[in-house]
Amino acid sequence: MARLRIPPGFFNAHYRWAFAGSSHSMSFAIAGGLDDAVEPNLLATELSTAFTTGYGMSNVYSNWTFHGVYVEVGNDGPDLSGEFDPAAPGTAGSGAFPPMNTSLIWKKKTSFAGRKYRGRIYVPTISLVEGDVDSVGNIDTTVQGVVAGNFNDFLSQIATEVPELNGLFLLHEGATAPTQVVDWILESMVATQRRRLR
Repeated sequence: MARLRIPPGFFNAHYRWAFAGSSHSMSFAIAGGLDDAVEPNLLATELSTAFTTGYGMSNVYSNWTFHGVYVEVGNDGPDLSGEFDPAAPGTAGSGAFPPMNTSLIWKKKTSFAGRKYRGRIYVPTISLVEGDVDSVGNIDTTVQGVVAGNFNDFLSQIATEVPELNGLFLLHEGATAPTQVVDWILESMVATQRRRLR
């Protein structure tokens, strides 16, 4: 299998999470393009701030802690890396939560047809309690709208916090150039990743 390619002028950012009582860390990744060079640790800080101010830790349940961003930046030689960890807990209170292998799915659409040019990310259920999901995995429509709004605020805030940003992209394996993401769609049903459990 070919390795995910991060060309010069692009980055791949891993947003890291911990859940109280779990020994497993969780993450999701978002890639973007850069108009100018930026120091990787600064980029990680900017991308982290985009989440805490855009999505807002007041919209994250207190059992979750945001451990910031680990970022890889494409380079002519080995990829560069940087990180920032605010260890920021959610402040939205607590509750009964879905199992830890449960995720929200965001679909990433580009302007090109075909499976190769579509992507998705599995986002931990930082803003869902058990009562927000019915017995077949459907998310309450009101809750879905709120979560989608918060996530879109976060995506918009990336452009504010990262002045060098040149759009959000889908990275590919091998020699295929990155393709710009033109739409983000939150699925109405949660999904599971079996590998998140022992």
